Amino acid sequence: MRFFVSIFFVLTSYFAYCQDIIVIGQVFSSEDGSAIEGVNVWFSGTDIGTTTNAEGYFFLQSPQSEKSVIASFLGFKRREVRLDKSKRDQMIEIVLKRELNWLNQIVVTPPKADINWILKNFNKNRNRNNPQNLSGFAIDNHSITKLYLSNIQKKWLQKRIFSELQSGVLTETDSNLILPVHFSSDLNRGKYLGEKVDIEQLSTQKNTVEFLGKEQLPLILDTYISDVNFYENNIRLFGKSFVSPTSKYGSMFYDYYVSDTLSIASEKVFEIKFRPKSPKNLTFNGKMWIDAKNFALNKIEVSLPSMANLNFVNMLYFQQDFAKIDSTKYFYSSKNQNVSFNYSFAFNKDLNYLSAILSKMSDYSNFQLLDDSIQIKQTENQWSLSSENQRFYSAIDSVNRTKIQKVAYTLVDILMNGYIHAGKVDFGVIWDFFRFNALEGFRPTLSMRTSEKLNHNFTLGGYLGYGFKDKKIKYGGNFQYVMGRYRNHVLGIFYNNEVYRTGYGDAYLLNENMLGSPENLLTSPSWGQQYDFLLQQQNASVRYSIEKKGFSFVFKPEIAKFFQNQIIEFRQGRKSFSNINLASATALFRLSFKEKTLKSFFRNYYISSQYPILTFQVQGGGYNIENELNPYLKLNFSLKQNLSFLLGKFHYSIQAAKIFGKVPYFMLCTPLTIQGFWYNSYNFNLVDQSEFFADFYLATTLRYYSNGLIFNNIPYINRLNLRETVFVNVAWGDLTQNHKSILNIPVTNSLSTPYVEAGVGITNILRILCVESVWRLSHRHQNTINWGVRVKFYLDF
Repeated sequence: MRFFVSIFFVLTSYFAYCQDIIVIGQVFSSEDGSAIEGVNVWFSGTDIGTTTNAEGYFFLQSPQSEKSVIASFLGFKRREVRLDKSKRDQMIEIVLKRELNWLNQIVVTPPKADINWILKNFNKNRNRNNPQNLSGFAIDNHSITKLYLSNIQKKWLQKRIFSELQSGVLTETDSNLILPVHFSSDLNRGKYLGEKVDIEQLSTQKNTVEFLGKEQLPLILDTYISDVNFYENNIRLFGKSFVSPTSKYGSMFYDYYVSDTLSIASEKVFEIKFRPKSPKNLTFNGKMWIDAKNFALNKIEVSLPSMANLNFVNMLYFQQDFAKIDSTKYFYSSKNQNVSFNYSFAFNKDLNYLSAILSKMSDYSNFQLLDDSIQIKQTENQWSLSSENQRFYSAIDSVNRTKIQKVAYTLVDILMNGYIHAGKVDFGVIWDFFRFNALEGFRPTLSMRTSEKLNHNFTLGGYLGYGFKDKKIKYGGNFQYVMGRYRNHVLGIFYNNEVYRTGYGDAYLLNENMLGSPENLLTSPSWGQQYDFLLQQQNASVRYSIEKKGFSFVFKPEIAKFFQNQIIEFRQGRKSFSNINLASATALFRLSFKEKTLKSFFRNYYISSQYPILTFQVQGGGYNIENELNPYLKLNFSLKQNLSFLLGKFHYSIQAAKIFGKVPYFMLCTPLTIQGFWYNSYNFNLVDQSEFFADFYLATTLRYYSNGLIFNNIPYINRLNLRETVFVNVAWGDLTQNHKSILNIPVTNSLSTPYVEAGVGITNILRILCVESVWRLSHRHQNTINWGVRVKFYLDF
């Protein structure tokens, strides 16, 4: 979500031209002005057409100029509306009048039982007809993907900052101009071998406005808007679960009716229209054509209801056509999808906001059966671009030569990676520039590293900070080097003289994408609970990591020295120690499934998936107090997963830890309290930082995000797209007494009685805010916070 917000924040500075004709409109009845659903709309003289959704809206797109649009519906007079030749993209309204002799047109609508019979047979043959399950053939797929900004006004170009674009990529065909952002043309050959599909890339042409990296944007688009298979019960888009119109339980969410029985390519098919029972649910409007003999999809068209509880998407359209590959089986012949993104502040999706349009068209051809005796025919490995697509492609080059693009790249990179680029030096992470805590007071820090422009294989960095309260200088440095054919081996050397918040050393186990150190500007504030357990230490470490698809391994030997201060004292009985020395080695194993990663300069950003992520860490070593060596071993395991289903999302995490041996109390396990403005759903809301200690520790967080289960059904309120959330956090553990022989342990509560907190909240306020009410259900005391309200930034589609 940080990526998408960055795009909309930065790309408002870009403008260009578009090649395809786009017409968006709405059809009304002349009698009462109501919108008409199911109207057939097409460009005159072409076979490019669609039908209106429940709100009467339609979307048409053509690669060439069109003269007019025709609308036709049973019981109304057909109407043709001429298009404005001076405008490439436009919005129109069509008003249809009643046809007086419409009763002479006979339509037979099957009873409900017949519709159920059709859907029952479709489900019975679902697995057999699913293209994903077909095998024994090869087929070529040529796809063209475009991403561009729309609804750009000419008057914006009069501003000085945009003037350089006027002589570059802009074409003044209309007051509403469009900027190309990404283009790709891919020709692939797929060999379908049962459960396995071998994809061979025959040719590719790509171009992207460089605000994140040429390979990053397609990866993100593919993650959130992947290919859709309507044979599935649930369709995952934007990290959410949509109910497919062919779902086994579709009757719970859709109303169906058979509008016609047709003959297509000498095959009898049923034309079935569907619409959601509730327009707020994540469902579709549209229609599908089902083969009357094999009960396979012949064609399907769907669009998103305008009232659907979905953020940042104001238009979503899919069309898929199928063709027979033998006497009984259908496979794709073409796919078309269009998505429009914008941010409307939750008030009106239909206003003319700046939008980002994603269009993807795929054609399948050159079908051949796989047979050892048959030589697969070779196709042209290079598809030439049409003149319009070539202009779209070239416009991106023009944008990449502008100063605005360089500003955009800088801003997006700061938001995603936290660094400010200045030639061969990067300054950052920016969140570490300032902090405030009980030990150091206000502390400014200057941190920098050598940039990719100096050398893309290594970086040398460091920082220097000063605490105005403890009047001490903090400093550190590092050197990192990337190796390997795939640049997936990293070796680093680190030294730090720094203040740390104890207990947060393992925070990255569940928060791999956290920027900067656990102690920074975002994590400094407290929500009222005790949050000042700080410790200064000096440490030197060597870190080696390897990352492969779905697996990563980190090994880090380290030596460290901890110093007591006015907040944390090192005492055993009446004896005081000024410092404690530590030597340790840590090995971390991380396993994920179908997880995609954005790679930048010495940083990996993991894109959330619906599959579990497991992490196992083992740390062994010894610490020295007055020349007495004490060995220890610490095991840590975590599991987390984000699940989307029909009624929303469910997040859970499980963390377990066990310490063998005796350790100073600041090395014990403790529940992590929420850190300032850094929203971390795996931390506890009302726990004091040093309230609990344990050498055996088990914690779980359970959270449910609805998609408006209650608010969707409240008139007027449902227009705000508010959503509900419910959560429970539990921590349980045990502490043996032998640790007291090392250092005196502060008075704390025991986790042998589990700590439990629970809360409810409202999310999606103005699309970006979440307000939650949290209660302690156990360990309620007068000197603790037993109830609180939390306001957080929360972004989700």
